[in-house]
Amino acid sequence: MARPSRGGKWPSRLLRTVIASVPLAGEKLNLPAIVWPPLGSIEAYAARAATGIIAAFAALPSLIFRKKSSAKIGAAAGIIVASVSLCFYAHFLTEYVKRIDTPHNGVQYRSVGSTRTELANRNFPGASDEYILQQNGLEDADIKEMWTSASVDRARLDLFISYVLTLASFNFFLGALAKASPQTKKNEKGG
Repeated sequence: MARPSRGGKWPSRLLRTVIASVPLAGEKLNLPAIVWPPLGSIEAYAARAATGIIAAFAALPSLIFRKKSSAKIGAAAGIIVASVSLCFYAHFLTEYVKRIDTPHNGVQYRSVGSTRTELANRNFPGASDEYILQQNGLEDADIKEMWTSASVDRARLDLFISYVLTLASFNFFLGALAKASPQTKKNEKGG
């Protein structure tokens, strides 16, 4: 009796697993900000949460789509949402994530807020974000001394949500695409 083959589905599963593991790898390996955004003190917990959410979105299409036609619509929606959220993530990266060259630790990335504190405006009028970070320090407390705590938290939340939504919807797209693809049949042995 012929069994449905996994055909092209195993590369899709592997790719979806790799995509889901990107946040943990990015956080553990201290990869550039495009792979994992600098989120300050919540970084380690956020990476675990992001991985879980992205993995769940990879499995979602197999649970919600019964017909190939609806899976194709889901795939289209997934790639559209991934594209839009990628645009937002790119915007937030350029707006809030700053690259700092340090003498002892090489290149470091830090996220800053959108609103500077009175102290920052008084001590560094018209200075670039990078200059303020170099002068005042790269620790969370140093950052929140120069940018309001609320604006830093909002910037990090914007980064996190747009990052997770980009990868989760791309994983959803891949899962829906796999569900929509035609299944091939294995040849019967001895037949």
